[in-house]
Amino acid sequence: MSAKDIIQAFPTPASGGILSTIDKEACEKAVGQILNGGEKTLRELAGLLVEPGKGNDIQARHALHATAIRVGGPAKAKQRKAFAKALAGTLADDRPKAVKGFILRQLQICAG
Repeated sequence: MSAKDIIQAFPTPASGGILSTIDKEACEKAVGQILNGGEKTLRELAGLLVEPGKGNDIQARHALHATAIRVGGPAKAKQRKAFAKALAGTLADDRPKAVKGFILRQLQICAG
């Protein structure tokens, strides 16, 4: 399954920019798909990120953030290491500074 398909589980903002309807079960399943997809899926997700004000990447950002949160904690060291390594690898690619900043913050969140 492609990253574009996976992120459809994450909500888009309603009027006013509020994420009002979140299907937690679908989001958790999507996080599992992201982790199972490994480096390939994380690279695809990073490729969907755009500079603020240049497009809509809310679902990709939400997916990466949710995954960063889920791999935190001592019981998930193996998942966290794989996630952090794959995500850190995307920093070598040509990306806007603001996008790299977001990726760095996700690495901080997961303590990778």
